[in-house]
Amino acid sequence: MTAVKRGEKFVVSLVRKDRPGSVFELGKVEKSEFNEAERRILGSDNQGTTRPDPDKGPAEVAGKDAAPSNRWSKKEVNGRTVYQRDDLIDPEKLDGEGRSNLQRMRQGLAPIGSDGHPMELHHMLQQEKTRIDGQPGPLAEVEKKFHSDNYDAIHIYPRSDKDYISWRKIFPEDEKSYDKYRREYWKTRSKDNTLGVKNE
Repeated sequence: MTAVKRGEKFVVSLVRKDRPGSVFELGKVEKSEFNEAERRILGSDNQGTTRPDPDKGPAEVAGKDAAPSNRWSKKEVNGRTVYQRDDLIDPEKLDGEGRSNLQRMRQGLAPIGSDGHPMELHHMLQQEKTRIDGQPGPLAEVEKKFHSDNYDAIHIYPRSDKDYISWRKIFPEDEKSYDKYRREYWKTRSKDNTLGVKNE
């Protein structure tokens, strides 16, 4: 872990120096608002993983030629940054109990993805809250299979890293606040007109 001064605050990077794209110099921290975690998810798609060039800007990383629905869109949802993919959610898809994804979301449950599993909200910084200011970190909508298959590419710490301890173990109170946020997030998401549903 490395700390560098940025303005009047110290920025703590959880990216190890030996990881590609690690941020440990003041100039690199101020170079772009997009950090390594954002680059990792914006440089990936559901068909596989493309490791982005850390020197490219956000438009280049997201892929100018990709269909707009196949890119993550940055949104503020209930006071938190979430990268959304409308194409991953079929509001009419049914779960094993006969509930549509729209019904699931209205109940605070994650929709079922094309992989047959509830979708997940990927913690892009591998922690619920930043330890500098206690604010919730960014999330990204992903399918469970994508989250698992691309773990090392989209996480700062790979599975094999023995030094990493899950934020859930270190800060169990954060898990409770995250669970509450997640339920409210999916309820809010169910009202999003970009999913092509009519709200009652």
